[in-house]
Amino acid sequence: TLTGSLDQLVSGSNTLTQKSSSLTAGVGQLVEKTPELVSGIEKLSTGSN
Repeated sequence: TLTGSLDQLVSGSNTLTQKSSSLTAGVGQLVEKTPELVSGIEKLSTGSN
């Protein structure tokens, strides 16, 4: 039915919203950790000299 299809569409878009917000959170964490990663790499490269 049309109503059933609409319900599926709504629940599908809700799931998508949840996934994209968790993806955004993951990217945020990655960005926060990037400076640590960069400084770690710099320490490694200066240590090898």
